Amino acid sequence: SFCIPFKPCKSDENCCKKFKCKTTGIVKLCRW
Repeated sequence: SFCIPFKPCKSDENCCKKFKCKTTGIVKLCRW
């Protein structure tokens, strides 16, 4: 599937392989 950086996530599994689900402010986003 196509990788969408900085998309909302619940856990690392929702993100691309190289991304981690990190809290940014009040939301969790897929980030490096």
